[in-house]
Amino acid sequence: MSNLAYKRARLLALSLVALLILLGCNQRMGVSWASMSLVTTAQDILVSYEERMVLVSRTNGFVVTRDLQGTTTARDSADAWRIDGRDVDAEFYTAPLFFDYGGERLMLVADYNSRRLLTINFNRACFANRVGACVGQDPPFVELSGRVLADMGQDESRIYVPLNDEDGVVAYNKGLYEEGWDIEDADERRRRFDETLTVAWTFETERGVWAQPIALNGTVYIPAMDHRLYRVSAETGEELARLELGGALASGVVVHDRTPATDFDDLTGPPEDAEINLETARLYAGTFGRRIYQIPLDFQTGTEDSLPFFEANNWVWGAPKIVDNTLYAADLGGYVYAIDVSDDEFRELWRVQTEIGGIRATPLVTENHVIVASREGQVMWLRREDGSTFTQQDVRNEVLSELMLIPGDENRETLIIVSTVSNSRIMVAFTLEGAPRWTYPSS
Repeated sequence: MSNLAYKRARLLALSLVALLILLGCNQRMGVSWASMSLVTTAQDILVSYEERMVLVSRTNGFVVTRDLQGTTTARDSADAWRIDGRDVDAEFYTAPLFFDYGGERLMLVADYNSRRLLTINFNRACFANRVGACVGQDPPFVELSGRVLADMGQDESRIYVPLNDEDGVVAYNKGLYEEGWDIEDADERRRRFDETLTVAWTFETERGVWAQPIALNGTVYIPAMDHRLYRVSAETGEELARLELGGALASGVVVHDRTPATDFDDLTGPPEDAEINLETARLYAGTFGRRIYQIPLDFQTGTEDSLPFFEANNWVWGAPKIVDNTLYAADLGGYVYAIDVSDDEFRELWRVQTEIGGIRATPLVTENHVIVASREGQVMWLRREDGSTFTQQDVRNEVLSELMLIPGDENRETLIIVSTVSNSRIMVAFTLEGAPRWTYPSS
């Protein structure tokens, strides 16, 4: 088989995986990828993959102990911080939501296998009830009608769960997990207890949602696999508008207002208490129709005909990243793009065919580099000014997860974390400039 034919076959395989999941495959995932979240003041990494969750130290890639004070090289040790989904027939592929209640730090997680929401007490590394008390092998749960393939969204009052079936997005009331109420008020506590994780509304789509819903200023934006972007009332779930975009939306939309609130690189991050300027904000969305669109926040029902767009070479799966009014994106043909979006137009600055296979994840952008990783297991550091290659690393297995950047300080270096689909190389850490540091699990 030629190299070109091989790449096309791999791309077709990825497309088939997408189609099987989209159609609601009722079996365990055959191809899976991890979700990574930064937790604790020590910047430990919570990694969710298949039947387990593990807390990994950013310092050396070892598993953090249950008391959160040390590490161990034995990930199945009784001392290790881990959640074993096999105890309750659960699988985890998306990031949890964190809440503080009654002195406990709680996690709400989506169980892909059994279609439910579970609560975990993070401090005690156990399945828990809604107030954080540890339970055994029969934890309470919220039943879901479909499977969760993307991270949940939230605002002050509700949690938005994307599903891969016609129920699209289900909004749940936070109840006890909402901030700013008096926990000493017994009547209010009882009311909120009864309200916690009850359904506020359900918004149906034709083919499900494979992207995180975004809540902003009383509106929820829902990118869907039926080629539509929906604008929905956060309070009632009423549809306000829909856009036909000519291709499935498999990743979340990006909000950009041309201010530091949304325009920042992955190392710097946004300023504290920065507020989005709703007057200048726009949405940016990539589609399987090989286009990236710029969309007003208050869009009305219609088609993509009147929207500014950029034509990519292949399907755009990962969300774009915008830094210094330049949009960086990648596609499943292995192209990486830099596009000027300083006004309501798209002006291409450069495009690079990386020759490393399809790129699913959103690019990481630092002061000097654009970092991408491919299904061929290649990680590339491209120079921001022209897209030329700075360095390249081979992680030996395909990369489907989002990349992670962990900022350094005076005592710790900045790290780039890449997750592969291999259980023997779930995470590989590099320095900001691409030098290898550690692998989890350690060999």
